[in-house]
Amino acid sequence: MMQFELRSYRNLEYREADEKTPKYFFEIDLSKLLPGTGRVARLPVYWRPNRARHPILKELYWTDVGGERVEKGNLVALEKALPEAIVPLIVNGTLPYYFFKTPAGSFPAYLSHGKLHLRFNGASFSGDDVGQLWHRLGEYLQGLGKVEEKEEIEVSIFLWNELQIYPTAFVLRNGKAWMPVFIHREGGAITLNYDLIGAPSRFLEPEQAFDLRREVAMALAESRAIASPGALKIDQVREEIWARMEVWVKPAGFVLVYHQDGQRGEIPVYEAKGEFLALQHSSRARLIFSSDPDELSQLVSQDLVQRGRMASTSILAVEKRG
Repeated sequence: MMQFELRSYRNLEYREADEKTPKYFFEIDLSKLLPGTGRVARLPVYWRPNRARHPILKELYWTDVGGERVEKGNLVALEKALPEAIVPLIVNGTLPYYFFKTPAGSFPAYLSHGKLHLRFNGASFSGDDVGQLWHRLGEYLQGLGKVEEKEEIEVSIFLWNELQIYPTAFVLRNGKAWMPVFIHREGGAITLNYDLIGAPSRFLEPEQAFDLRREVAMALAESRAIASPGALKIDQVREEIWARMEVWVKPAGFVLVYHQDGQRGEIPVYEAKGEFLALQHSSRARLIFSSDPDELSQLVSQDLVQRGRMASTSILAVEKRG
């Protein structure tokens, strides 16, 4: 197993018996494994007591590498175990860019020669971006009967300088346009990571999600990748992210109403940053945007019909709040 330089140092903010704050940090020089200089990753190391009865092993030290916990009885043993966790992740001189979590397991995707590549149980997939790769893998798994919907496939980003993976906070999507925005954690703070291949990551506050959606939607509409800015949705919003976004919205003066199977239903509408947004909730929040109530009704109707949730686009109507 190839070795690398590693040094450990104590976290000066650590207090004894604190299991949530790193007790140490590892700095790992990956220059022997990856091309380029300045390839130093920083890993937090946590401590906890061994709650299992053991005559010798009274405490445990652990860290996370690519979503997998590495845990040993002392700091030296943990240092020695790290190469076994890190080196197998390296393929053709690079670490994973993403991880695709499926019901059949988690699979890394690598960036090589400007394309993303993923191997799944002997099958190979490639894509110009993460959305294209997600669609291709999803269609393949649907064909095998492994998933009913592509949304069962979750994507996390792998940051080499932390050796950590971070899940999707929400997805900007419309048809073939599928762009995940990732959660990033530093200390107790949660931010968003908007990452495009070939461009520096942009770290944003959750409430900036509305501005980001509008920016991306305008760019896609100008390039005619989508019909209008309102066509770009925010989908699959994690609960902890929606809780931060929700603070910045207020109820609009109308709701979207439908009658189906003799039942009346309402879809709530809010205002945020000068736009209306319709909120749908299934397992996660789904937001559809427009600056015009009638266009919003049409967009929501089309979305519901496409997903088999409504029989006709004519069912939905705008109704003022009393």
